[in-house]
Amino acid sequence: MNDRFVLITGDSEQEVNEKCNATQPGTQYKAMDRESPEWLGVFSSPSGEWTLTYDSLYDPDPTVPKTEGLEPRAAVLVKFVHQNMPELDCWYNEEHLKMLRVVPGWIRSWRYRLEGSDTVVLALHEYTGERSFESAEIKAARSTEWRQRIMDSADLVEKRVLQVWGKK
Repeated sequence: MNDRFVLITGDSEQEVNEKCNATQPGTQYKAMDRESPEWLGVFSSPSGEWTLTYDSLYDPDPTVPKTEGLEPRAAVLVKFVHQNMPELDCWYNEEHLKMLRVVPGWIRSWRYRLEGSDTVVLALHEYTGERSFESAEIKAARSTEWRQRIMDSADLVEKRVLQVWGKK
């Protein structure tokens, strides 16, 4: 498994395809949140600027649901700029990811770290559909005291709600 990735954005599916030469394995997403850019892609690339640091598919924890074969239809991409990465990692691993795993429709989560930076991370979570975003479980995951401290101390949090458009 290649652990280096590139995040490509564009105003059209064609633009994203052209930027990645349409040959790299990855996933394309279309914005559901009416924000720009409208199209995003996460593609495997030996020269990628993002390093995969967590993939729930390969998590050895027996409590992590194995969801191979489920088709994702919706996703949330969150970019954090945070000065205290050990605290962010601890919150993510000890609380947040465990709460996301019980959200109805949760399929998979990834985390990526920006090469050459100790403060920038992406989290990508895929679900079977948009209904997951309204569940009591996801609302609980978004309303803990620890999460609020993380959000309050972040330099930047950008969240995108996406439709899974295609996998290559």
